[in-house]
Amino acid sequence: MRRTTLIATGMAAALLVASPIAWRAYADGAPRLAEKTEAKGDPLAYDLSKVSKEGLTAMRSVYMARVALNDGDYDAAKQNLKAASDALGQVRMDNPSVDVKEDVKVGDKVVSTTKEHVQVDLVPISSQYRIVEDFSANPEKSEHIAKAHEHLKKGDTQAAISELKLVDTGVVFERIDMPLTATKQHVDTAIGLLNDGKYHDANLALKAAADGLQYHTISMVAPVKAPNPSSKS
Repeated sequence: MRRTTLIATGMAAALLVASPIAWRAYADGAPRLAEKTEAKGDPLAYDLSKVSKEGLTAMRSVYMARVALNDGDYDAAKQNLKAASDALGQVRMDNPSVDVKEDVKVGDKVVSTTKEHVQVDLVPISSQYRIVEDFSANPEKSEHIAKAHEHLKKGDTQAAISELKLVDTGVVFERIDMPLTATKQHVDTAIGLLNDGKYHDANLALKAAADGLQYHTISMVAPVKAPNPSSKS
């Protein structure tokens, strides 16, 4: 499991734009998917919403397979592993790819250009924001937070940030990413071990899949106001 914590000011927009998908966090042991939302008018955001849902479904199946293994219910473990494998396969099919262009320059002159079609391996499966300071609710603040939540549900992180910057309090944005290739390898390994009757080893392979999730935390802290020179201490 890898955790990244960043502290930023209200200018953290550039950091957050990389995660255009927002799902509500899950509170209990098994991941719980929020209501399905579609980002209208943005094909890329819609594709990411779809793979985000599929990725979260896969990780929930991994969790349920581990529970079944611990309970000795190996048939249920196999069913959940198949569901996880199917969901990961669907993620690979639906996961959007991007064109990466690289220019090599000598001085100000471009001497060569390379283009590569790359499929993004990290899939955002969950994200949320939360208030971290004492928060005195009032109609104006509540309205900004409600609007930010709606923007996040639609995948419009930039608009959500703009709303949250208007709220005079600290806000933390948290995101969980799933490495697609590594997770698929761990699930495939677990399936093989389970079929061979190596239940403990299969559970360890699934633990590795869960430990491979990457947790990112970005703190959006309101700038500290300069003291008034005319004020007396």
